[in-house]
Amino acid sequence: MRLVTLTSKRLDQAIELVRKSFPKDNAAPLHLVESVEKITEYRDKYWVAIDKNRVVGICGIWQPRRSKIAWISWFAVTPKYRKLGVGGRLIKKLQAQARSWKINTLRVWTTDEYKIATDWYQRMGFDIIHRDGENMVLNKTTKGKIPPINMTDMY
Repeated sequence: MRLVTLTSKRLDQAIELVRKSFPKDNAAPLHLVESVEKITEYRDKYWVAIDKNRVVGICGIWQPRRSKIAWISWFAVTPKYRKLGVGGRLIKKLQAQARSWKINTLRVWTTDEYKIATDWYQRMGFDIIHRDGENMVLNKTTKGKIPPINMTDMY
């Protein structure tokens, strides 16, 4: 298995994985296409995990303008490849990218619907720092204090 930057060559497979992993969210394909075509208003990057020429995992990171925080985007691993270290390799890739951007804080938004993901993020060292009903934000800061939640950090 190898990790590669998401390009147009793997875009259809990446969109398929994200649609299967997040069936209620129609925005995924648009975000991935915008990133690959470099038409976003923020700094971002996506990777895919490839095994036997198939996308088996995806993750992305994006940094809103003027923010000191980066957000994890569309993190998913196909069920057959879970608990094999694919997610751990992807999260390390995200953390390395954040460091290269001089970012010390990674955040991810999720919901109670994805309890498996929430539990996994907590095992990876993320803490729930904000909850609003079923929605939550998890945070991992590698240095310094946890920055406060500011919704303008998302745009």
